[in-house]
Amino acid sequence: MMDDIGNVIINDAFIVARENDPVGGPEIVVRADGPELAMLANAQVVTYGLADIPALQVSFDLTANQTYVRRFADDCDYSRGSLMPDLSLEPFEAGPGITGHVWLPIREIVDGDPFATRLEAVLGVPETDDLLVRAQCFIGAGGPLVSMQVAADVTGLTEGLPVDLFVEAGGQNITLGGSAVNIRAEFGVVGVEIVLELGDPAWLLLAGENDVTLTRVGGQQGMRVIANGPDVLGPFLRDCENIGDLTVEGGTSPIAPDAPQAGFIGCERFGQVASGDFGAPFVVNFVNATSGFRHLDWIDPQGNVVAVGSLQPGEAVAFTTDPGHIWMFSDGPGNCREMFQPQAGVSEHRITVE
Repeated sequence: MMDDIGNVIINDAFIVARENDPVGGPEIVVRADGPELAMLANAQVVTYGLADIPALQVSFDLTANQTYVRRFADDCDYSRGSLMPDLSLEPFEAGPGITGHVWLPIREIVDGDPFATRLEAVLGVPETDDLLVRAQCFIGAGGPLVSMQVAADVTGLTEGLPVDLFVEAGGQNITLGGSAVNIRAEFGVVGVEIVLELGDPAWLLLAGENDVTLTRVGGQQGMRVIANGPDVLGPFLRDCENIGDLTVEGGTSPIAPDAPQAGFIGCERFGQVASGDFGAPFVVNFVNATSGFRHLDWIDPQGNVVAVGSLQPGEAVAFTTDPGHIWMFSDGPGNCREMFQPQAGVSEHRITVE
């Protein structure tokens, strides 16, 4: 690791390649109060990778994440001993001007097939896997429903354990029944999952207020979201209610492919292409060479879409991947624009489809 003023930290690492994990490669274990997290929390640009191999060293602008990393390091340091956070402390605050978390709509419509249509609203930091809220529309036996995962303290809980989520906004509060999710997950929202019908009055607080506090009942602190939630969650709920009648607005409507192929993959192959581990992991630098915003998604081995980041025009981000992995790039409204399967020895992919 090296910061923008030349400080260097070298650690022993071991290689990981976990199932259902789009990021494999070197992993290090560090102290919460050590110099590594201090560098991530204070340096504007950090370069990391394998020592003495420049091709595997990547630089990242971490300015937007500094407050979040500092708070993470403090919370992790608390967990080593008896100095647990005081329940009287104010909730963790998240929003564009505080921690860089913004609401991102994901809208991928398949004409005539509502079960293949993807509607999501995600609260996270662009270009990272830092997610705090993920709302997904799906079709239940009685019609559309919404699964909403909320980051919360689930220390000591087991996967699927029933838990309650306390919601407070606009001088009102409610308690919603849910379950603990993603306890040991490397990616996604670790916390509480609730499933609500579209007509549930809880949406008046969850989607109707710009300032909402969410706390797992019995957990530490909580999270206060100060963001543009109503501007994203409102349209998301309307789309979910009408998921069977939505039509593609530009872009290509994806249909099932006949087989995977190396390199560029058109969106018409979306649906049956899934990732596999076929070779030695290597780093690919994704460059947004288009004139528009692009979501970056990984297709897992079961064919599920995993949101991993986003790129503004001209921006780039690098990931450790595999020749058998499938990546997808979609526009702001969520329409698939391009898919890609890395090729061994090719270290850069330019996203070019407008």
